[in-house]
Amino acid sequence: MQSGAIALEKCAFSLDGVVEEVTEQMRLVASYSGIRIQADWHCNRPLTVRSNRDRIEQVMIALVDNAIKFASDDGTIILDVSLSGDGRQAVIAVKNTGHIDEKHLPHLFERFYKADAAHSDGGTGLGLAIVQEVLAHLGESIEAVNEGENAVFRFTIGL
Repeated sequence: MQSGAIALEKCAFSLDGVVEEVTEQMRLVASYSGIRIQADWHCNRPLTVRSNRDRIEQVMIALVDNAIKFASDDGTIILDVSLSGDGRQAVIAVKNTGHIDEKHLPHLFERFYKADAAHSDGGTGLGLAIVQEVLAHLGESIEAVNEGENAVFRFTIGL
């Protein structure tokens, strides 16, 4: 993907709807690996965000797909939605039951980087780099962290 090569028109849309669609769409894919997927909401109201709906959906699908590949057997993937502390952004976290070795965390968003050869699926090592690039074009960022035994990929979208 070259800079400026993707359409990034922003408009208001229901984040709730996108999260539910991605959860349902990826549930079957996850079930083939014995993995459960669910959405957890930590907001007391429906969220309308201003961004590019198609690209946000693309990002969520890529993150969930990646989580499926690296989740522990019979694990769970959670799309966790909350508000930032100041209430100006939606925070989306894709959590899986698969810990990432700390030495890999700084490199996960590099093109062609593969953290775990044991999970090699023939992928190119571009998925997370593209996710980061799409979010950067939208003016957002992403982080990868471990929380206990869970790997967490977290990004924000302005309300």
